[in-house]
Amino acid sequence: IPLVKQFYRDKLVYAGAAFSELFKSMVGGPLGSKFSCEAKIDGEVIEWVGLTDMVINGTILYGGEWIFVDDSRADDGKFEIVPFRSHADWVSAAIRSHKHNPVTGDDREVVGLRSREFRRGSSFEVRLFRPQFGPEIPAQIDGEEFPTAHHYRVDNLFHHLRIIVPEDAHWI
Repeated sequence: IPLVKQFYRDKLVYAGAAFSELFKSMVGGPLGSKFSCEAKIDGEVIEWVGLTDMVINGTILYGGEWIFVDDSRADDGKFEIVPFRSHADWVSAAIRSHKHNPVTGDDREVVGLRSREFRRGSSFEVRLFRPQFGPEIPAQIDGEEFPTAHHYRVDNLFHHLRIIVPEDAHWI
């Protein structure tokens, strides 16, 4: 149906890209896509080992569909950095963090599921480390490919861009 196809075009692009990357990284073997990260967030150094993905987000919605950090806000002067430790972790986060998922963080805590690990800050300096002979770690900015690097610096320029968003992003 052409109208439905057009309506879901963007969603299919995200889903297709996610599936493609997930499949490629799984075929690469259990260590093929793992990397480590040293993040300096507002002066505090944090190390994460064995990551498959990492998201630095500046609004409540990631990719227009997922809410990884419930209390994040657009243009609050902060970014959130969210580490993912496995492909299963990413898939689990995608399911439970979808904006239309009626299960809340409080509901998950009742059954013993912890909140997603993240850090918040206005300035990030991130160093990535991959295994020797491991593949380059791809990067994106707002869904578009970005040159691969091993060191990134991200600063939040508070109130430099006018952003209009609804108060409750769960039901957009």
